Amino acid sequence: MEEVDCTCFSVIGDWNANVIAIDKSSFAENMINFCNDNNLIISSQSLLPSDSYTFVSAAWGAESWLDHAVSSLDFHNVIENMSIVYDVSDEDHIPFTMSL
Repeated sequence: MEEVDCTCFSVIGDWNANVIAIDKSSFAENMINFCNDNNLIISSQSLLPSDSYTFVSAAWGAESWLDHAVSSLDFHNVIENMSIVYDVSDEDHIPFTMSL
């Protein structure tokens, strides 16, 4: 990030961090600390309902929220809306969309 010559960016994808079940996610605390240390916003957590999920375990049938958009403040401020497309899946992960 220090080498990027801009202030408007987002890192989007499978962070493998369930931020609504921090006690059950070994990566959630790391992701939250990373965002806090770098003045980033977890845009997906901020803009989507708290009962959202982006992953369904075929083995356990459990739902988790593992996919996120982590953004600089400039990028976060241009997001008009965000939604999870629950009726589309590529196996276990469920995509989300953003309009900027």
